[in-house]
Amino acid sequence: MTHRTITVVFVVGLVVLGMTGIGVASATPAEDSSELSAGDAGDGVFLQEDPDNESDNETDGSLDDQADNETDDADDEDIADNDTEDSVNQTTATNVIVADQASNGSSIVVSSVDLPEGGFVTVYNTTMASPLGNSSFINGSQEIVNVTFDQPLTQNQTLAVLAFNDTNGNQQFDLGTDEVYVSGGQLAAATAMVNITGQNATNATNATNATGNAMLANQSASANLSMVNQTSNGTSVMVNSANLSQGGFVAVYNTTLASPLGNSSFVNGSQQNVSVTLDQSLTQNQTLAAVAFNDTNGNQQFDLGTDRIYVSDEQPVTATAMVNVTGQNATNATNATNATNATNATAAAANATNATNATNATNATNATNATNGTANVSMANQTSNGSSVVVNSTTLPEGGFVTVYNATLASPLGNSSFVNGSQQNVNVTLNQSLTQNQTLAAIAFNDTNGNQQFDLGTDEVYVSGGQLVATTAMVNVTNATGNASMANQSASANLSMVNQTSNGTSVMVNSANLSQGGFVAVYNATMASPLGNSSFVNGSQQNVSVTLDQSLTENQTLVAAAFNDTNGNQQFDLGTDQVYVSGGQPVTTTATVNVTSQNTTNASVVG
Repeated sequence: MTHRTITVVFVVGLVVLGMTGIGVASATPAEDSSELSAGDAGDGVFLQEDPDNESDNETDGSLDDQADNETDDADDEDIADNDTEDSVNQTTATNVIVADQASNGSSIVVSSVDLPEGGFVTVYNTTMASPLGNSSFINGSQEIVNVTFDQPLTQNQTLAVLAFNDTNGNQQFDLGTDEVYVSGGQLAAATAMVNITGQNATNATNATNATGNAMLANQSASANLSMVNQTSNGTSVMVNSANLSQGGFVAVYNTTLASPLGNSSFVNGSQQNVSVTLDQSLTQNQTLAAVAFNDTNGNQQFDLGTDRIYVSDEQPVTATAMVNVTGQNATNATNATNATNATNATAAAANATNATNATNATNATNATNATNGTANVSMANQTSNGSSVVVNSTTLPEGGFVTVYNATLASPLGNSSFVNGSQQNVNVTLNQSLTQNQTLAAIAFNDTNGNQQFDLGTDEVYVSGGQLVATTAMVNVTNATGNASMANQSASANLSMVNQTSNGTSVMVNSANLSQGGFVAVYNATMASPLGNSSFVNGSQQNVSVTLDQSLTENQTLVAAAFNDTNGNQQFDLGTDQVYVSGGQPVTTTATVNVTSQNTTNASVVG
């Protein structure tokens, strides 16, 4: 009889539990029990040191590095791991052991449990729809824990056993209040096969085979998830990567696991930056859990109670992260690793449906066409009478225009006539004369519709190396009335954003480092006006969610620009707040955004 175990480490001051499958023998804490991984050894899975010394919230193998579009290479910061644990108590180990077994369908036996702060073991089938039953209160260690089911089982199937803390201290299991143990960024869980005895026992349908015993998704299937601590406006969260070998979904729960808060659209294999829209907006900072599900019935829609979780090393494939909610009304929910309860911020819909995966849609063409040469713009500091500026040189491989903005990027001050290829000393007449000395930005645009006239809202920017083709220069105006300036020239900033899938309501900027604080504003490739902006970013922040004023309906390249909070009111003011500049260029980054919608089309971008 094969035994399956979760091993959970206990953190000083916090209840932080880990899970790793082991054999029947009791576990001994590793020398560094904050870094454990599962490794096959004979019939069981035993603790081993993680040779890579990694702490990302990943399951089932390492992930490829994410390629991101970064600006200002200096001072780039790695994405923060999910630091929900303090130093590990080296002397305390917690074991939950459950074995494959036969049952009359009324209950299951958990071989042994050790919960240092007490709690419960709760049993689910592999749909994770709702608990089948839970133990009575366990105060420390207990052998042979019997869990009676609310309704008798009639099918042979794999069950999942999860360890819960007695969050409210009443020694009764309260679904929606008591919180799951977490360690190493994963839920504390293990699985076992239960065969039902009796003439009425039947076989549940295999997730990948119409005959045989019920199991999780095909045992040859593999999956892993990665999710980092992040800031959100509360309407969605980002799972940084999902690798589902047979396709499926990522469902997000709070730490009570009462019901999903939301789920992704269909993920066809591997996908970066999977956006999960929540059924109800979060109002509290809290730890969330992402769970990988197989598309069990093959309809590419998430069906709670039908679709089954992926399993790796006899554990559900999960990841957790702390989500901080932006907004004046955001409050703090107790972290899942604490002994007190976080209020459940949402009631999820039982059968959320999803649109076709945008990864099956044709991707928009990259804004940079390497075969036609590279666009560039050069402009020197200069003196002007205020009516025009000179761009020293421009190379536009497919032709286009140079458009001039002030530091707010609110709207063009003027644009050149059509530039066919390369041209020196391009004169740009301004729509209104300048009266102040200030820094101006020149941005290269393609003649997208081919009419050799600049059309704001139609013609699209040139992109190179993931950034806008742009430059800046100081323009001193004769008889100027004063000085305007960009953000403090000693200020520095960089942005990183990767290609991603979105439901069209928001996009994710992976990191923003704004030395003096400010905002990230998102534009489409026409730069006509911002599509949306982040809340105030105070320094460095990972996973900055930008809610869009109108939902996207097309797959397209978007531009993120870093702005200083010029007037210091911590609100983005278009026409007042000024763009950060680094190396003589506005701090920007670009990414292709695929929109999940059956009516999704592809927006044209610069070719």
